[in-house]
Amino acid sequence: MSALPATTAGLPRRYLYPGEVVTSARPIRLTTILGSCVAVCLWAPEHRAGGMVHYLMPHGRAPGKAGWRYGAPAIAELFAQLRHLTGGDDVLLQAKVFGGASGLSLPAGAGNLGLGNVTLARELLAAQDVPIVAEDCGGQRGRKLEFDLTTGDVWVRLL
Repeated sequence: MSALPATTAGLPRRYLYPGEVVTSARPIRLTTILGSCVAVCLWAPEHRAGGMVHYLMPHGRAPGKAGWRYGAPAIAELFAQLRHLTGGDDVLLQAKVFGGASGLSLPAGAGNLGLGNVTLARELLAAQDVPIVAEDCGGQRGRKLEFDLTTGDVWVRLL
């Protein structure tokens, strides 16, 4: 992980736990740790606003905020919060996607939770016409990431 710039090193931090969605238009650094989970970071450059979601599984259902453990409702909530924060649907967004590690050697055909999480993020972002401008996904190691909402920059370190 490269050193954080001095201009952002003193920003307040907010740690995201699995199943959380956070958006903000104020200077803050969002941070989380991922294994097979995925974090989607959305950034609205014109508004200097952004947000992050950290979800555990691609598919499933649960009521309310408990549903944010699953990719589809979590990403939908991230879009809704960010569009509310920036004032509408015509806001240009950029996405960055991280995580989806597979720390286990699975038998052929057993599926891969991390890959499923990443695939879902890519599909949902494409459906919203939001370009993925950076990603670091897959592999067998977890990641720590920090997302600076003043610049849209993300720093990733393999664990």
